[in-house]
Amino acid sequence: MSEAVERRLLDVLGHPQESPYGNPIPGLAELGEGTDDVEFREGLVALSAVPESTHNVIVRRIGEPLQSDAALLVRLRRAGIRPNMPVRISRVGGELFVGREGDAVAFGDAVTSHVFVSTAPSVATAS
Repeated sequence: MSEAVERRLLDVLGHPQESPYGNPIPGLAELGEGTDDVEFREGLVALSAVPESTHNVIVRRIGEPLQSDAALLVRLRRAGIRPNMPVRISRVGGELFVGREGDAVAFGDAVTSHVFVSTAPSVATAS
């Protein structure tokens, strides 16, 4: 694809900096559009590594290994796992539950290790 087409696509799409999954769009820096990939990682932790004392997080990124599983993406969405959305988490047994009581969805480490969150203490969650 030519640089002119890439620039036109950026114009049409409103100059996005990240994908719908919260990940940086590669190649934007060459067009003078992007930010450093390191900025997207700062302050993030895998959902599987969130301390047990933490109950509220903000989802920031969904890793590429999860993006090709349509059924899983539906489960993630039902649980409220979308970039820049606050979610409530709890642990029961070896599973991590995401969402409100009664509507929470259970996920194992195979999934939660590819969901990246920020754990700011002042995070408010949607009820």
